[in-house]
Amino acid sequence: MRALFLPLATALAVASIPAQTLTTTFAGGNGQAGNMFDLQATIPVSVTGFDVNLDPGTWDMEIYTLPANQPYLPDVANSAAWTLVGTALGVTSLGTGLPTPLPIGLNVPIAAGEIQAFYVTVTNGTAINYTNGTVTGSLFASTTELDFFEGAGVAYPFAANFNPRVFNGNIHYSAGSGFATKQKYGSTCDFPSQFGEHWAAGATPDLANTQWIMVDTGTGTWSVNPTVGFAYDAAGAQANGMEARDPASPWFGNFTSSSCACWDDATIVYTPTSVGFAYPDPVTGSSVPYTTISINTNGAIRLGDQGIDNSFAFNGGNSGYVSTVFQGTAGPALPQFALFYNDLDLDAAGSLWVEDSGGQLRITWDGVPNWDAAGGVPSQFNDLQITIFPGFVVYAFGPNIGNGGSASNEGIVGFSQGDGSVNNRLDWSVDMNNFTSGTGFVGPSTDATAAPVLGTSFNVVVSGISTTTLLGGVIYGLTQFNPGTPLAGIIGINCDMYASLDLISLGLPVAGTYTDNPFAVPANPALAGITIAAQGFGLDTALIGPSAGEVNPLGAAMGDAVLLTIGN
Repeated sequence: MRALFLPLATALAVASIPAQTLTTTFAGGNGQAGNMFDLQATIPVSVTGFDVNLDPGTWDMEIYTLPANQPYLPDVANSAAWTLVGTALGVTSLGTGLPTPLPIGLNVPIAAGEIQAFYVTVTNGTAINYTNGTVTGSLFASTTELDFFEGAGVAYPFAANFNPRVFNGNIHYSAGSGFATKQKYGSTCDFPSQFGEHWAAGATPDLANTQWIMVDTGTGTWSVNPTVGFAYDAAGAQANGMEARDPASPWFGNFTSSSCACWDDATIVYTPTSVGFAYPDPVTGSSVPYTTISINTNGAIRLGDQGIDNSFAFNGGNSGYVSTVFQGTAGPALPQFALFYNDLDLDAAGSLWVEDSGGQLRITWDGVPNWDAAGGVPSQFNDLQITIFPGFVVYAFGPNIGNGGSASNEGIVGFSQGDGSVNNRLDWSVDMNNFTSGTGFVGPSTDATAAPVLGTSFNVVVSGISTTTLLGGVIYGLTQFNPGTPLAGIIGINCDMYASLDLISLGLPVAGTYTDNPFAVPANPALAGITIAAQGFGLDTALIGPSAGEVNPLGAAMGDAVLLTIGN
């Protein structure tokens, strides 16, 4: 079944585009989250994609550009200058030293003689492999049409300029003018089960002297709000609690540490004596009980027994481990309360208090500094407190919270299911007001089988459709919305729209994929240069009803989009 609505001025087409490749190197030898570099064209070209040298694993990727003819220097740390042109989640590396294709279709034109800056980065680790260069900005590799220059290694998102560094990869491009292109943009509509705010090294969190309550909705999600109760209470912790390093403490006779036989990067497994507690499980859509917790000295609690593994991934809290352990792609992969998960050093100063009575469990990190290392910023003290009740949790921050110490000391405040799903990165102090988390549902992905060449035909394909989706579809528009238009206030869908409503196609998905009928592009040169935006979507019964976090009246899950430029 297929239904078409609204007129579309131009048909769409499918075809292959002759592509060329500039290879830099895959020698590796060093690495970080990403690379910035400049390309310069000798004739008009369009960069259409990249292959990269990634560490083994699964990574989330982003690609940014600067305005035309603007080199990446001096804007390494100037995030406002860069434009996000593509995102890919869950990219599986083909192995170190091998080209891993990024599923991000681009159409970035470079005029003859002009420079185009790119930033290719991993967002959930330091998985980009690159090679040390000789002179920043020097020519490293070239083809007849395109020159590549040595650039910089960059810590995500826009920090720590290491140079000179040579991007390892293949740069795919098309040469000439008037050629057809397809470029993916936007992001799928998702409802992450985990959420939090991420601070880069040296950033100052704005949460001092605030409190936040997270309530278990009973449907697999959290409801979060600021609260005026439960202020940070170090005196109460000292009066009523047991300090972790107190020899009289019967709980903490055995702890694990990755740094030393001490309380730096340490974890203690503890079974509370107070009443049991249960917390949201987005998989089942209900609450599940937890009877054991693992308390980490780096400002986090994991639900469950992480065992006695003394690896840094299980116990540490700096470098690339903060994001990956929080997400669940490294370390114990347990649900996690991150009060301010970063590299703290309890062995240097401060106290860790545990209070377990009256049906509540309260953990307090009082005056614990960041681990300090040469090359960073001065360490800062941290006052963090979490109180766990049956059915809700309170985060309380004292007068001190900071992310100093070692140069790579990132930090996260939030909650994670530890299942490897994407983190909904928020501005905690702004967004956590009547916030409801999701159940991990992710919308579909949109692409075209090829770019629209004059005199040919093509299909738009919507993949990744859930098993509960009744209908798949595509919105076609002559106007591209990038960034997307939020639909929450218009029709109650917590997603973005990336194309104007000039045509809608609907049909039954097959094995999680909806493939639209082929459309023909007339062999009319007057159509060259016309752009068509296409966005896939699904109508999903799972999104209608009491499932908090993604209720909408249409049951619609919007996908990302693809921009098609008609040409030769």
